[in-house]
Amino acid sequence: MNNESKYKVEVYCPTYNQSSYIIDALNGFVMQQTDFPFVCTVVDDASTDGEQDVIKKFVNENFETEDASISYEKDTEYGHVTYAQHKTNRNCYFAIVYLRENHYSQNKLKTPYVREWDDHVQYIALCEGDDYWIDPSKLQRQVLFLEEHVEYSASAENGLVLYTSDQTTTAFSDERSRDITYEELLIKRCFPTASVVYRSCYREDLDKLLPPRFDTLYWAHLSKQGKIHYNSVISSVYRRGSGITSNDKIKWAYTVRGFNISLNKNFCVPDEINKIRKRDVFENILDGLKEAKRQKRYADVFRLFCYGMELFPKRMLKLFVKSLK
Repeated sequence: MNNESKYKVEVYCPTYNQSSYIIDALNGFVMQQTDFPFVCTVVDDASTDGEQDVIKKFVNENFETEDASISYEKDTEYGHVTYAQHKTNRNCYFAIVYLRENHYSQNKLKTPYVREWDDHVQYIALCEGDDYWIDPSKLQRQVLFLEEHVEYSASAENGLVLYTSDQTTTAFSDERSRDITYEELLIKRCFPTASVVYRSCYREDLDKLLPPRFDTLYWAHLSKQGKIHYNSVISSVYRRGSGITSNDKIKWAYTVRGFNISLNKNFCVPDEINKIRKRDVFENILDGLKEAKRQKRYADVFRLFCYGMELFPKRMLKLFVKSLK
C-alpha cells in the first residue's frame, strides 16, 4: 500500500519479554490526542514470555482487524506483520512486527522492518516496551514545537522513574526547560528515551553509527544536526528494577564499557569529558567486579580486573593489593 504522507509521526517501540509491561506502553500510544495521523510500529524481538500473545489480544480487542481497507496480516521471511486502525482513535494506527529470531543477540538492526510505514513520516517518537506515556497531549505538543522551531533536531521532555521493587516514583530530572548541549549529553542521561521525538530525516544516519548503538550515542549525534530542546513537563514513565539491564551489575559493567568505546569510535570526545566518563566506567567496573567475586564468577573477575587496569592501572593495583590483606 502507498503510505505517502499518510502519517506525520511514527512511534517506534522495540520490545522483548515485557509481557507484564507492554499493555501500559500500548495504552499510552492509543491515548494520544492529535490532529494528525500517527503509526505505532511495535517490533517484538522473538519474545519467549508470552508477550506476543498479549499484544495480539490487545490489537484484536481494540483495533479494526476485520476491515481489509484499513487492516491486513502477512507473513514475511523475518516474521509476521499485523496492521490495523484503532476503533475509536482514528488517527492511531498500529503496525506490529513479530520477529521469528531474536535480533538483539545477533546485533542486528530492527528498524529496517518498519520502513514500510516510516518512509514518508516527518517525525520519529520513541518508547521501549517497558516504558510508557502518561500525557495524552505529548505527541501533539512536541510535534507542534518542532514545526515552529526548525532549528531543532529533537524535542525531549521530563518523566518519572518507577522503581519496580516497591512501585515508588521520582522525577527523572529536576532541570528547568532549556536547550541541552552536546557536552552535557556525553556526560549523563538528561531525559528518558520515551520522551524523545526527532526529525525522521536523521534516522538513516543514526542507523549508520558504529555499534554498540545506545541512547546517548543517538542524542549526541542529533545534537550535532540541530539543537535539542528539553521541556520539564512530565509525560512518560521509565521503569527501573527487575528485568532492567542496569540491575545486573556484572552485565552493566560490560555494557557501560562498550558504550564508552562506542562514543569514542563515533565522536571526538573532548579530553575533559573523556576523563569524567572514564571515572564513571571505572566505578561500574568495580561494582561488577565485586559482584562477580561474590558470585565466584572468576572468569568475570579476571576480565573486569583487566578492564579496570586499562583505565586506571595504579588505582586498580592498589585495590588489588588491599584485597589480599
